[in-house]
Amino acid sequence: MKLILALIALLISITMASADTYTGVVSGVKHFASGGAAVDLDGKYPEQKMTLYVSARDEATVGKLPTDGASVTATGTITQYHGKPEIKIHNAGQWKW
Repeated sequence: MKLILALIALLISITMASADTYTGVVSGVKHFASGGAAVDLDGKYPEQKMTLYVSARDEATVGKLPTDGASVTATGTITQYHGKPEIKIHNAGQWKW
């Protein structure tokens, strides 16, 4: 049983990593004191379906962040962060709204 669960988890992570586009509605934007921001899509933290993360280092190349209620399409590698899917946004070309 443990082996089956491990295989299922592996298949889910492979599927998530191979996906590269997500479209959702902004539910909240959190700006971090140390710089950077997290944009929650389709639900507020901790119930969001996707997080778009902008590091402090990438803020200048990303530009303006979307606001609550905006429909956003983001492109990038979907990874898991604390059990939630996330796309790291490094430049303005990775998303549109």
